[in-house]
Amino acid sequence: MKTTTAKIVYLAGALLAIGLITAPLASAVSLRGDYRFEDNLSSSIAGAPDLVPNGAGVQSFETATVNGVSQQVLTFPEGTGLTMKPAPLTNNGDYSVITTFEWDALDGYQRILAFEPEALDSDSGLYSYDDYLDFYYDDGTNEYGGPSVLQPNEFFTMTLTRDRQDEVKIYNGKAFEIGFEDVLENAVIGSDGLRFFKDDGTENQAGSVARIRIYDAKLGSGKIATILDTGGLAASGSKKGKPKLSPKNPKKAKKLNTRIKLTCPSEGVDCPVRTKIKRVGRQKGVPATLGKLSTTVDPGGSTMPKVKLSKKARKAIKGNGKIEIQADTRITPSSGSTLRIKNKGKV
Repeated sequence: MKTTTAKIVYLAGALLAIGLITAPLASAVSLRGDYRFEDNLSSSIAGAPDLVPNGAGVQSFETATVNGVSQQVLTFPEGTGLTMKPAPLTNNGDYSVITTFEWDALDGYQRILAFEPEALDSDSGLYSYDDYLDFYYDDGTNEYGGPSVLQPNEFFTMTLTRDRQDEVKIYNGKAFEIGFEDVLENAVIGSDGLRFFKDDGTENQAGSVARIRIYDAKLGSGKIATILDTGGLAASGSKKGKPKLSPKNPKKAKKLNTRIKLTCPSEGVDCPVRTKIKRVGRQKGVPATLGKLSTTVDPGGSTMPKVKLSKKARKAIKGNGKIEIQADTRITPSSGSTLRIKNKGKV
C-alpha cells in the first residue's frame, strides 16, 4: 500500500500545447505486437509472444461495445491480468504501448502496467487512482498524476511511450497527460516482460480489455492521433508525373508505369496494392481495361506500380497513336483505411 504524494503535471502539457517546448522529431516505428482478443491471446503480428493469464480467476471472451463498435473483448476478474513475456522489442527502454480497456469500478489505486518481476514486490508502474492516471516511482518519493476523468464501465485508450533519452509520456486518448524523465528507469521493461492489470498486492480491479498494441519506438502525439482515428498508421502516396510507357517506344511497349508512389506504413503487416489501367471515355479500338496488377508492399516499403499491358492494349497503343488512360491504384494498410490515387495521361 502506498501514500499519495502526487505531483500533478499540468505545466509540461501546457507548454507543449503553446509551442514553448519543441517536440522531438518522430523516429521510424514498427508495430511488434497486436492483440485483439478474438477468441485467443495471440498477436496478429508474427514474432510476438502469446499473452499469458496471470492470477487465479477465470478470464473469458465476451462481446462488448467499444467506442460505439460491437467487438470481442477479454474480461478479467479482480486479482488477475495478463503477461507479455518477453516483450517483442530490441530495446526494452524504447517503445510505445497502447491499451484499450475499462474498469468495472474505480476505487483508489488500480494497477494498469507493471515493468518489473512480480516477485520483486515493486510498487512502481502505471495505475489509475480514482478517476485519473498515475505513475508511481519505486522509491515512493515521486508520483505523477494527470487530470484524467475516467469512468467505470467505459472503455478508454491509454498510451505510454518511452525513448532512449528516458523520456516518458502518457496519454489518455489523444490528450497528453503525464511527462517525466525516467531517471530511475522504472518504465524500462524487465526480464519478466510487461504485466497488465495484475498487481503484486491488492491493488487490482476487475475489467475488460479490447486491444493491446506494442511498438518498437516512441510514438509522437500526431501518430497516436492517427492510430486512434484509423486503427493504425495511414498509407501515403503521391503522383510523380504523368503515366508513361515502358519502354517509351509505343511499338515496343509492354508495361505502363503509373508514376504513382505508394508507401506502406511501418507498423502492421504487408500492404496489398491493386492497380488497374483503364481507358478514359470511349476510344475506338481501345479496350476498357488495359491491364491489372495485384502485389504487396512490406511495412515501411514503397512501390511505383508498373502494369503489364494486355495484348489488346498493346495493339491499340501501336495502332491508335496517343490514347488517354487512367491509372487507378489502391493500397490498404493493416488499419483497413484504403488510400486511392488516380493518375491520367496520354500514351
